[in-house]
Amino acid sequence: MAIVSAGLLLATLAPAASAAEPRPDGQSLRAFPEMIEELDRHRVDSSDKARPQGQDRLTSVIVKLDLVPLAAYDGGVQGLAPTQDLVAAQRTDAAARGAIASYERYATDVQGAFERRLKAAMPNARITHRLTWVLGGVSAIVPFDRLAQISRMPGVVTILRDELEQVDTDRSPEFIGAPTTWSRLGGQQNAGQGVVVGVLDTGIWPEHDSYSDPDPAGKAYAAPPPAPDGDRACEFNEGTQPG
Repeated sequence: MAIVSAGLLLATLAPAASAAEPRPDGQSLRAFPEMIEELDRHRVDSSDKARPQGQDRLTSVIVKLDLVPLAAYDGGVQGLAPTQDLVAAQRTDAAARGAIASYERYATDVQGAFERRLKAAMPNARITHRLTWVLGGVSAIVPFDRLAQISRMPGVVTILRDELEQVDTDRSPEFIGAPTTWSRLGGQQNAGQGVVVGVLDTGIWPEHDSYSDPDPAGKAYAAPPPAPDGDRACEFNEGTQPG
């Protein structure tokens, strides 16, 4: 699903982050300005040709809350360690997993508080997804005519419609004219002729967390025995590690 804006009146659907409700620790997370700027580019004009029809006039929206996404959180809430640099390390680092779990619980509390306010004001509204890692908000089915009211709720930064976009093509080679170019270059009979293939970088780095020692006590593996004609050399770590 692609994010396309719900757009009624731009001023009413994008309240300032300073109006956000203070968090339980007394702090208010700042809005994530780069993300909001990008989302604002998707707004439609106030005529809103995609306005839902029917008596209930429900629409699917994404509500960006005053909640920094887990993948971008760099601190600011008392008791919660930054998580933006821990995503890749969580598989091998117990401390990283703990910090991520703590922030997920915090995000659930923020999202839950908004859900309770939403349900109290609009019983027919419902939350469909909690967007914690990348966006910091929720997706919901809500009455279209109440979007302005939702935008004024504490903790709401902006609202966008959640729509399903259709794929323009599933035949990309034909779309870009690749078969014609392929034929002009000799086609299948000459495929690969004169081509030199070189592998420049496998992308594997021995120091990556994925290769950390699994010993629960943290002991390193013993170095392999030296070669008969001398110590083995390693291309990594400036040759200081046995290879």
